[in-house]
Amino acid sequence: MLSLTSTFRTAWWVGLAAIVVLSLVPGSERPQNALGLPGQYEHLLAYMLTAGAFGLAYRKTTIRVALLALLVICAALLETAQ
Repeated sequence: MLSLTSTFRTAWWVGLAAIVVLSLVPGSERPQNALGLPGQYEHLLAYMLTAGAFGLAYRKTTIRVALLALLVICAALLETAQ
């Protein structure tokens, strides 16, 4: 059985992978309004849930800072790739 920390770590990496994949897929092939919310709210919800899993999964400050830097670099690369 997975510990709660392992579950949150898995959720963080799956959430990050989903954000990356959905950011790089052409707009015509992305799911639109999957939750019935405007697109901006769906993006906000996806990022908030992923960030929440991140905060609960990693307790050490050094790991959080390193992964936060990774997330910022990833966001910059995704914006460039789009």
